[in-house]
Amino acid sequence: MRFVRRLLRSQEGTAAVEMAVGLLGFMIAIFAVLEMGRLMWAQNALNFAVEQGARCMLVGACTTTSAPTTAANASGFPFSASVFTATTPTCGHQVAASYNYSFMTNLVHFPITLTATSCM
Repeated sequence: MRFVRRLLRSQEGTAAVEMAVGLLGFMIAIFAVLEMGRLMWAQNALNFAVEQGARCMLVGACTTTSAPTTAANASGFPFSASVFTATTPTCGHQVAASYNYSFMTNLVHFPITLTATSCM
């Protein structure tokens, strides 16, 4: 019984417990910032890629079949060409994209669909 009382009064190891709790919160915050940065990069890359695909069609260097590949290569993000669709509606040459974004870490499990459209 004396050992238990002494163990409960002891202050040794409290710094390690506080460090573990604080470090956990800090690491979650760091990973959240990284994930949000990657999400914003993907959306920006998708917007840039559809603009490049529509611009390529506008100048006549691409057709509706080659514009998705051009857009995927111009993005700077690992998008496949199947994400992009190219059409010629009344507004001119349109490239649209829809991408199911997945997070790197398993902290977030809800699906996010990124979309972008450009018509020139």
